[in-house]
Amino acid sequence: MGSLCFKDSNRKLQVKIPASPPPYIVVQSPSRPHIHEAKSTMKLPLFDDIKIGNYIHPHRIIMSALANVTKKSENDLVHYYMMRALQHDKSGASFIVSESMQLTALRLYEDTWRRVVEVVHDFKSTIFVRIYENTSNEFSASDSLNSFYTAGAKAIEYGFDGVEVDASRGILKWNLDAEPNTPYYTENYTQRAHFLIEALNEAVLGMASQECVGLRLSPGSAIEHQNDITPFYCFLLSEIAKRFPNLAYVAIDCETEVNLKELRLCYRGGSNVLVGLFDADIRRAKQFLRRNWIDAIMMGSTFDEYPDLPKRIKEGSPLNEAPSPQTFPQFL
Repeated sequence: MGSLCFKDSNRKLQVKIPASPPPYIVVQSPSRPHIHEAKSTMKLPLFDDIKIGNYIHPHRIIMSALANVTKKSENDLVHYYMMRALQHDKSGASFIVSESMQLTALRLYEDTWRRVVEVVHDFKSTIFVRIYENTSNEFSASDSLNSFYTAGAKAIEYGFDGVEVDASRGILKWNLDAEPNTPYYTENYTQRAHFLIEALNEAVLGMASQECVGLRLSPGSAIEHQNDITPFYCFLLSEIAKRFPNLAYVAIDCETEVNLKELRLCYRGGSNVLVGLFDADIRRAKQFLRRNWIDAIMMGSTFDEYPDLPKRIKEGSPLNEAPSPQTFPQFL
């Protein structure tokens, strides 16, 4: 499977943000059952086909990789991804998103990533590379924005199927998650969203396709210092839906308190795919999917422990309450 993203130097994308945000009503966050199970063998929405970006996948369980390219040998990393790529019995990951990295790591380990992409494609799976902002004090906002464009272009060069812009857990320092009383904080929704909209724009230009770009957000991580999380992120998602109607997906961290039901209402229409990020709570993920609050789930540490996680969920095989390092697969 080769990448369906192609460079077009003449492509332009104009992004405009309205002057003021629409009013949104904050409602109570949904309940959070902390029961971890995988017992039911009935047909689940998890195993319906889904189109994400340019690709159709046989199930809705996305892998969020936790490997670290700087701490593993090249063979180890390649084996890690190979073990989790889709097998012929559809037991593994059809869609993989790499660990988060800055552009420098993407460039530094070019040969390794080319091998990873090749082996993932050999198993007919799709792989996006997750990129976050270069937060060095030496970099201006303009430099940071340019890094998203360059990352998109490099991703195409290395054979990746797309990029995910990581704006989760305060990684994006320019306005989005800035704390009050800091130079980057603003109560104005339009200004707070501006840098992220521009970063997405640069990634889309670099990939030359909205369908080859995803976004990761963690609204709940900002609750401690902001009291308008739901209305702001509703504004942000509605703007993204309007400005980038063909974006591959938006992933929302569901391991923190977040009003996902309300956010779902703000991100609808067209090909808007909303993904829920979970760690090990399969039951909760199924509930959210059945309620149509999300279209797919993304899992990290549980995929680390179980390379055949989709197969185990489908068969109702038991899963550990928390991933155990003793059960991680041995690398080459």
